[in-house]
Amino acid sequence: MAATALLVRLCGVRSAVQAAQVPLVLAVLIGLHTFDGTIHEAHPVNAFLMVIIAVLAAMNLSLARPGWWVDVAAVCLLTAAALLVESGLLVGVGIVAGRIVGLRGVSRTGVALCIAAVAAYAVVRIGVAASGLPGLVERSTGFGFRTLDPPELIERFGERR
Repeated sequence: MAATALLVRLCGVRSAVQAAQVPLVLAVLIGLHTFDGTIHEAHPVNAFLMVIIAVLAAMNLSLARPGWWVDVAAVCLLTAAALLVESGLLVGVGIVAGRIVGLRGVSRTGVALCIAAVAAYAVVRIGVAASGLPGLVERSTGFGFRTLDPPELIERFGERR
């Protein structure tokens, strides 16, 4: 419900034509084949749906009236999403993309702080924690239009990750 409400608010319906487009936008969110997997995630906390909600919230912040609190909320949202699951870094991508297309809710300072937070995450993840890239046998991954399991990944790519 939160994702749907944030998406509809993001549409900014001001005319009958825009109102007619809302069902299409909702169909894209809810009707995609990947949405079912997002809803029925096997973990106690539905992390991937939380990332979708966080990205939509970030885009709504980009539409908000500029203020210091918008910048603070954007950085806090990015930090919380990134700490939940690594895909939460997409919140930063959404904030930067909003600024690029002309949405001025998050100021240049807020965008710079978000970029700095993503850079700090990368330094800690790759440099300090030295966790590097996961091995091919650790999990399945998407390639093209299908998911490859670890044995298929090893067969196709060998040691060339």
